[in-house]
Amino acid sequence: MSDACCSPGCASPDASRSPRYRRVLWVALVINAVMFGIELAGGCFRHRQRLA
Repeated sequence: MSDACCSPGCASPDASRSPRYRRVLWVALVINAVMFGIELAGGCFRHRQRLA
């Protein structure tokens, strides 16, 4: 059963090279980075408010 999952024909190599796929990955990366920044800033702001 697990052999079928790791076979070379399972994933299309062309899909990972398409411009649309790469664009979607970049958008997801940017969204994750922005959310990380928001959470980091929010955590610092809360920590500063708690100490004040």
